[in-house]
Amino acid sequence: MAQTPSFQVEEVDGLRRYVALRGRTLPYQGVDFGGSTRTKRTTYAGNPVASIQVLGPEFDPTEIHGMWKDRFVPEQAIATGFEGLGFEQSPTLAEHLVRVFESLQQAGAKLRVQWGAVVRFGVLKKFTPSWVRAEDVSWSAEFEWSGAAETMPRASLVPNQGQAIRTALNGVDDVLPFDPFVFAEDIRDLILGGVGEIRVQVGVLFDGLRAIQSAVELPLDIVGRIIAAADSVRVESRDLLGEVLDSPYTKMTTADGVVDVLNVEGYRRTVGARVFDLRGTSIKQARTIEKAAAPGAISIVRVAQDTTLRMLSLRFYGTSDAWQGIADVNGFVDSQVPAGTVVIIPPIASSQRRPQVPTTSP
Repeated sequence: MAQTPSFQVEEVDGLRRYVALRGRTLPYQGVDFGGSTRTKRTTYAGNPVASIQVLGPEFDPTEIHGMWKDRFVPEQAIATGFEGLGFEQSPTLAEHLVRVFESLQQAGAKLRVQWGAVVRFGVLKKFTPSWVRAEDVSWSAEFEWSGAAETMPRASLVPNQGQAIRTALNGVDDVLPFDPFVFAEDIRDLILGGVGEIRVQVGVLFDGLRAIQSAVELPLDIVGRIIAAADSVRVESRDLLGEVLDSPYTKMTTADGVVDVLNVEGYRRTVGARVFDLRGTSIKQARTIEKAAAPGAISIVRVAQDTTLRMLSLRFYGTSDAWQGIADVNGFVDSQVPAGTVVIIPPIASSQRRPQVPTTSP
């Protein structure tokens, strides 16, 4: 049997059914995931050197084989969404698995197939069961691929900049106790409350960092949590800096002495500089993880309430018509996604960019 935790097949459109083979239900060893580069070679008259245009990758079909036995199917195979095929929850007989794969082949839906670190998209072109006896069946399946997906990067490849955030937070904490005695009490409470809100979001960010450090791969949900926490740090810092730096010194203190005014000015500027440094460090850490989780992506966002892919397309691309590209990368079937969903925003194809309005000279 193949030495991999599971062989997973999921419909990415239609009924979105899912099946996972594990243990003694896995295909046999020796699975090929080959491919080549499609090219167009052109030779011009009088030029001894040909021109080769690269058209993109092409993936060879993959054929797998295996054997299902009734005594190994229970608790070794999982299948969801296949109501009406003769089993209540998960398949318990070899015959059930045959029905599952025959149903996938006949539906012709686009599939996401994962074998260990390999992810392919395509269709189940052919499925052939060969019955040895009523409880044992030998089988083969042929998949035709339309594309591949990069597996998530390992969490160990993400630089750990948590110490930089800790240092920046300590810098804020170090300066807070030394506020001038002439500082207005309401302003002191405002600063302490604002820093407290920022510290809560930094704590969420640290929780995310600890989670990915203990993970083998980068779960997008945790990445989205880190990015959202960094964005909250940005917003809370912006509001606090506005109150601390933009308010007149007369709001900070009732004292009129030159020394008192200078102390107040120095304190609030120091606090502002430390908060600004914490904000920048947090955003930088989140952006580093974002790039590692989705190389080449524009961003990773957590969808807010009543936000659609069309809205995200308009926000990042300047047009709502390019939402299908976001849906394809994330495996969504339409522009409506639940609030809280983590979404990768890919680069927009040049053909989908909003056309530029020509300018005319006066």
